[in-house]
Amino acid sequence: MAEMSGRQSDGDDQEGVNEAAEEEQGEGEEGTSGDATDKAAKKKSKSWMKNWFAAKWRQGKKLYNPATVALWRFVEIHIAKIVLFTIFFVATDQITFFNGVLILIIFLAILFPLLMRLLSLGSLFWVSIVMLAKMVYQINLIADEVNFPECDDESITTHGNGSTLVWIGLEKVDNFSSYVGGYVGIIVIIIAQSVVWLHQRQYRKENGLEEPKYSVVFFDITRDKADEGLISCTKFLINYAFYKFGLEICFLFTVITTSVRLDVYGVIFMLLMVMMLFLRRQKVAILWPFYALCLVVLLLLAYALSLGLPPALCYSYPWAGLDERLVEWLYLPDYANPPTGKFILTDFIQLLLVCLQWDVFRLEKRPEGIQGGGDNYEASTDVENIAENPVPNFNIKRTYLNILKILIFNFNFWVTLAIVYLAGTLRISLLGFIYIILAFIFLWGGADFLMKPTLVKMRRWNVLLGYCVFVILAKVGLQLMTCVFSHELAESGHCWVVQLFGVVCFQTGYIPPEDECNLPADSARMTWDIVCFIFILIQRRIFSSNYFQYVVLDLQEEGKLSSKGAELINEILATKVRNNRLKEQRILENVKRKMAKIRDNQAKLAHTTGWIEPKTHGEGKTVVAVDF
Repeated sequence: MAEMSGRQSDGDDQEGVNEAAEEEQGEGEEGTSGDATDKAAKKKSKSWMKNWFAAKWRQGKKLYNPATVALWRFVEIHIAKIVLFTIFFVATDQITFFNGVLILIIFLAILFPLLMRLLSLGSLFWVSIVMLAKMVYQINLIADEVNFPECDDESITTHGNGSTLVWIGLEKVDNFSSYVGGYVGIIVIIIAQSVVWLHQRQYRKENGLEEPKYSVVFFDITRDKADEGLISCTKFLINYAFYKFGLEICFLFTVITTSVRLDVYGVIFMLLMVMMLFLRRQKVAILWPFYALCLVVLLLLAYALSLGLPPALCYSYPWAGLDERLVEWLYLPDYANPPTGKFILTDFIQLLLVCLQWDVFRLEKRPEGIQGGGDNYEASTDVENIAENPVPNFNIKRTYLNILKILIFNFNFWVTLAIVYLAGTLRISLLGFIYIILAFIFLWGGADFLMKPTLVKMRRWNVLLGYCVFVILAKVGLQLMTCVFSHELAESGHCWVVQLFGVVCFQTGYIPPEDECNLPADSARMTWDIVCFIFILIQRRIFSSNYFQYVVLDLQEEGKLSSKGAELINEILATKVRNNRLKEQRILENVKRKMAKIRDNQAKLAHTTGWIEPKTHGEGKTVVAVDF
């Protein structure tokens, strides 16, 4: 028994050892399995990240080539404008005879775009000569003062810019690198232009492509694709933004140029713009070349007046004795205070935009027009013929592009009137009061005004546009009174004239004397008038758009629904009144029927008892007394 129990205990111990070994082996296997799972997860995570980066890299490479092609094409289209602007900026920064030659080259390039490459080389050649001349002048090979004849007029001697050589463009300076930095910039930008041209020529040669006919970036985007989505619309605007809205951009920049100048040139620019602002596009296209030529002449004259005559001529200007502010407003040359060249830079941008629009008009006159850009004429269909509208209805499908269209076409009218109202309330004057009146007139019309025919809307809206232009023109013209003749107005007691219009002198650095007219301060200058002009002009273009016909259609449907609702409400009220009358009539008939029944019962009772119904009140009282 003892041996058996010993053997049994040994067997139990052995089983325990085996179980412990099995548990340790199981734990080891579980640990090995866990490590393998972690490694697999890490490997899978690394593989996923690697695949993700590879996919993004392939996607980036796929977008890189079209993006670079579009960027090169965009630079190719606009590099000529950048070159012209750079040259003109340098030429107006230092108004000299040398730079006047660059101005002439620029005008030739604007009027004859086909000669742009030749004129760029000519500019490069002339800039090199000018830099060489300036460099030679710095090394004392030429005397500082050439023996020009002395002038009897002290103003010429004192304020003649020191020397006729300065008028030519030669001047001794301490920092020569900054002195010729602008010319170096011209050389760099012309070289960049040549690089772009050569790159595009080589790219087309390698890919067997032809020279594009039109200045577009995305050749596969046409007018039909502009309504497909936000990206397609953005590409279309990159291609044809100026083609579609160039006329409005030209008008806008004319107003900006006028507000910057605030002189007689600004008045002339506004008058030239007013001649075409209210004409149909076909008539504007006829007058546009004459408008461009007028701006060319005015810009050349402005640069010539800024340059003035060389002091060596000893010519005294006839207006030398006039008031300094008057000479500045008339933009006349003066030895003491020559006209600033920053105004000429804005004139050049205006002329550049006008010449680009001239090119647009030339493209529109072609029988085939411009492929992909559509036409620019006013909406030819009305709401009655909405089926003939060439653009889709943006009120049906909700996309990001259609939401943007809704914000523009549905709400710009109300935003414009709010801005007009603000422009009138922020300045207390007669001009601002009329702004408020016009805003309330159009607000009173509301949706009824928007539903009127296109021609009626355009005529009435042109009244608001014309008044905005009148305000800008009046403020520029009244600068002559507020800046020049304010003292005379104060002495004659006519300060109320400028106080009524609320116009102050906007010229930089002007400090009114104490004895002049007391005018309110206006730090906003003409900003609000320009903002009003922008929104009014945009809304006028919206009125003539095919998209706006859907806004009118939507307003008409809303009007029909509201009138139908009113009809239903009136019908319900009429039904209630009719039912109440029928109910009252039934009650009245019931009362009459009961009264007749009571009367019959009384008659039967009187016939049985011999009682006679009294005919008067007195008889009734007698009968009652006798009965009592």
